[in-house]
Amino acid sequence: MDIAGTEIYYDSDDTATIDEILDGLEDAITESSISPAPTSITKDTVNDEIVLNFAAATTISEATYKSSVTESYDVAASRIETYKALADKISEIPGLVAYMAKEENGTINDSLEEEDSYSLSTDNIDMYKGIIQIKSLIPGEEFTISEIGEISGSSTTQGQVRTSVYASAGSGTGALESSRDALAELITGKQQDVYAESDLDLDTIVSPATTINYEFNINIYDKEKSTTIPVPNDGSAIPQAAPISFAAGSIDDFVTTINTDANLNKYIEASNLNGNLVITTTDSNYEVDFSTTLKNADNNEPLEKDNDLSGRAGAGAEFIEMVTTVNQTSSQDSLQLRLDTLGISDSAFGEFSVDSSGLITMTQDGAEFAIGQASIALFNNNIGLEANGDNLLAKTTESGEPIYNLNNDKAGTIEGQTLELSTADLSESLVNLMVFQRAFEANAKSITTADEILTTLIGLKR
Repeated sequence: MDIAGTEIYYDSDDTATIDEILDGLEDAITESSISPAPTSITKDTVNDEIVLNFAAATTISEATYKSSVTESYDVAASRIETYKALADKISEIPGLVAYMAKEENGTINDSLEEEDSYSLSTDNIDMYKGIIQIKSLIPGEEFTISEIGEISGSSTTQGQVRTSVYASAGSGTGALESSRDALAELITGKQQDVYAESDLDLDTIVSPATTINYEFNINIYDKEKSTTIPVPNDGSAIPQAAPISFAAGSIDDFVTTINTDANLNKYIEASNLNGNLVITTTDSNYEVDFSTTLKNADNNEPLEKDNDLSGRAGAGAEFIEMVTTVNQTSSQDSLQLRLDTLGISDSAFGEFSVDSSGLITMTQDGAEFAIGQASIALFNNNIGLEANGDNLLAKTTESGEPIYNLNNDKAGTIEGQTLELSTADLSESLVNLMVFQRAFEANAKSITTADEILTTLIGLKR
């Protein structure tokens, strides 16, 4: 459109909705340098119009717009589901993971460029573009995409492939460390805290959305110092939390604020997944344990995360690294371990022992070998555990989730020839004791009665 001789336009893509086009035009008018400037700009979503008010008479020409969106909602939704299903199918291939992504930092929209960066996205507009990012879960393991295309009816559209990171097979200690870190991340997974819009007191139905003031910080557990460190903090000897303050009216506002904070983005990253605020540890800090503290500053009320969706996103296990040290006087024979006699085979191996940290060692020809380690779980409330019998306990809501430490450091201890409380139910044992006591008394009276009858019979015979 032309306003007072100044051309104003918004260039939308094929996937833009009418509401997004109106937003784009509104922003373009607001950011323009037209004179005189409008006294007010109102977006009318009912009639799909933008209403401009001026203090003086102003000439406006070609105040129309057209959208190239011609596909129905059902067709668009079908395409998105097809892309998602393809990503899921690729993820079923061992060693690969795929997800819908969005492009950033490029100069050409919907084109895979060298300067593009990609991140996970569940926004319908992003998924409609059909960008799928595939990653190898195995360090140094290459994979090749030979052909990609989209078939619709009788037409075939050739796709694009761009390799952003090339696999490089390592060697020596570096290769071992890369494999270890990759395995550890798959087993333990990243911690994630999830907040739905309702958890954040957001009301996105009202237009424009109402903004709320928030305060946010995280607490990170330092395993080396066995202490909790607030981030951000005041920098004192005993650091105190210094929460960031910000206003937000949508999930995206949270994502932008957290990801641009220099203190927070060292440890965590935020994303908008299916309309939820998802806060996860970064790739370099996947093993970090953190807790979020989020408060509605307008009413000073704390906001709780969704406990059903929060937690670790890995295999639900704990990765324990075992390090075997060898002194310089060790002979070559003492370092060799025959796997066929490790106890897995039918041949006898020898003695094994378990120390207080859960480390399992076996002895062969006088040399000790570490073959495993039992993971020890801690609970915030041990009394809340459910006794299942047979020396087994189960977690409950009262006990909380199990807490693990690397190499069982700062955890509980394992003791031999010791039974847990779950072995016996005190109430059941007391009841059984009374039953057994009554049974014994009844048996004793039966024996006494039988003896008296026998004595009487002997007397009658005489």
